[in-house]
Amino acid sequence: MKRLLVFLTVFFLLSGMVCHGAMFPDTEGHWATEYIEFLAREGIISGMGDGSFAPDDFVTREQFLKMLMIATSDSANERIAYEKPNMSELLYEKSPFGDVDTGRWSYFYIREAVGSIILPEEYGDNFEPVKDITREEAAVWIARALNLSEGICNFSDNDLIGKPGLVGAAYENGLVTGFPDGSFGPGQGLTRAQAAVMLKRAEDFNDKAILSELPEEVKSIEKDLNLDSVPESVKILSDGERYAVTIGESSVIGGITTVSDNRYYLIDINKADSFMELAVAESFYGSGALAIYRYTGKEIYLMGYIESVGGLSLRTDSTPIGDEWGALAVNADGTLTGNIGEQFVHTMLLRKQFRENEKGRLVPAAEEFYTIGSYSDFVVAHELKSDFEDADHPAIVLSEGYAGKIVKTDLKNWLYIETGSGDSGWIYVQNDGLLGGEPIYYYLEGLNYAG
Repeated sequence: MKRLLVFLTVFFLLSGMVCHGAMFPDTEGHWATEYIEFLAREGIISGMGDGSFAPDDFVTREQFLKMLMIATSDSANERIAYEKPNMSELLYEKSPFGDVDTGRWSYFYIREAVGSIILPEEYGDNFEPVKDITREEAAVWIARALNLSEGICNFSDNDLIGKPGLVGAAYENGLVTGFPDGSFGPGQGLTRAQAAVMLKRAEDFNDKAILSELPEEVKSIEKDLNLDSVPESVKILSDGERYAVTIGESSVIGGITTVSDNRYYLIDINKADSFMELAVAESFYGSGALAIYRYTGKEIYLMGYIESVGGLSLRTDSTPIGDEWGALAVNADGTLTGNIGEQFVHTMLLRKQFRENEKGRLVPAAEEFYTIGSYSDFVVAHELKSDFEDADHPAIVLSEGYAGKIVKTDLKNWLYIETGSGDSGWIYVQNDGLLGGEPIYYYLEGLNYAG
């Protein structure tokens, strides 16, 4: 599932919102709350339909497998691919198990795990995906997912453990523990709370293993992120393929990249908030996506990808985008630039253009984006009236000599304009970037280029 892409990466910090109280009403004061909430913020686990988490309910085989594969993925790109797999290409395959149809939601994970995490000979013809996973199965799968060498168990019920070498490997590496009476309970079902603890430990182990393979520090920045007058050390590491970001003792594994084709930026937009968001703009031959990470002062976690803004694909090279109609660039100063027909219009700071959805992920806030500062100021050089208007976009007539500014745009055809005399309305820009056969700067002088 790895995609060998060439990325251009831009880093900047964005302001976030502070949340208080337990994320789930039934985990308040629970011994595993910290693990549960961290994985929930990452999107690895989720609550029940009624808003609860049900920490003492059991986890099925297919549920645990999906969470394990996401938690131990090799890069941000692989994680996103595991979160949103393309199932359409798998429908006509032959399933390795008779009771797992290729259209089942978990088929992708099962087929990916066969031969590495799951050995068919251990299950026979049927996998029983909805069967509760046992504590031993979970430990064995974790050991295999992390390629651990066999270890030694030290539990009072060792004689009940079918694969002591793999359970021992997970135990010796601090990934699983026993009960206070010294037993492991290999045949017991794994609760959702226990699964959260195992998965968080597996994720941390996996990240540390990847970090150890990223010896080259390509950027180091000191920033007071916690507003306590003590600067944090923000480091970007890469081995020429993958990158990682570390802040103090916390780290997050990014996508696949090449050092030679990258520039790294850290933009401090708003220091008033306790949470900060780290946005990684990754591009592939001109189009791109924003990988959004959140730093809480203790942990960094992936919030998800934004692949487009206002329906347009992102460009992330911070260079002039020529006369390409409707192109959208992510700039090093934390702004978006839209090309409205040979003319660049800067939109507002990125964090202001996004909102959090119900899963805590960032998504575009609207189809219209507000501009900032002098970038959008102009003086009318030639009288202008829009070629088109509708009920939602009443036109404005701009007389020669008027001063005004572009207030917002959908980064496609519509520009909302206000003048110094108090007039306001819309201008429709044709798909070829022209107004009445002329480029926009023929009419509006002073608009600022991004390049």
